[in-house]
Formats: sequence, C-alpha cells, structure tokens
Amino acid sequence: LRREPTAPIVAKGDRARVLQHWSTVLGCEVPIGERVFPFASIRALSPEDFVKLLADMGVQGVVAGPDYRFGFKAAGDAQLLRELGAKHGLEVGIVDVVS
Repeated sequence: LRREPTAPIVAKGDRARVLQHWSTVLGCEVPIGERVFPFASIRALSPEDFVKLLADMGVQGVVAGPDYRFGFKAAGDAQLLRELGAKHGLEVGIVDVVS
C-alpha cells in the first residue's frame, strides 16, 4: 500500500495490561485478547473470507480506522467491514485517527 509505517498505539509489551483493563471497563465476560497470524496464511483471503474467519474464531467486535483496508489486494475498506461485520454478527467500530 506504500504508506509510511506508523508506531502502534500501544507498545507490544503493554498490550496485555491494556487489553485486561478494557475487558474490565467494558464488562466483558471473556477477557479481550489479541491473536496474531502469519501474514502469509491470510493474505490471499477475500474481505468476506477474512471477516468470516474472525466470526468463526468467536470474535465479537472489531475496531479500525476510517482508512482501514483488508482482504486480498486491500479490496475491503471500512464501510465494507461494517457491512460484512453486520452480516457475520460482528460489532464494528470505526474510529478517527488519534494524534
């Protein structure tokens, strides 16, 4: 996509603590977690197959920025994520970039 890499919002070493905090704040019955996939194993998925994979894994919600792209050749955008999320039972939040 040829964008300049940006730093993560939360440092890798601090993610578990932040996820635990938000699990408590949101009153989640199951702790919020992070799952990492090797990019090569998912890069050829269509946008719908990607969202279906998330739903099949038990993901209940996704948060992304307004310029989020996903799926093979970045075919999906934030609006499509909303649509596919609704179709597959995922809550989708699109949030503005934090500066």
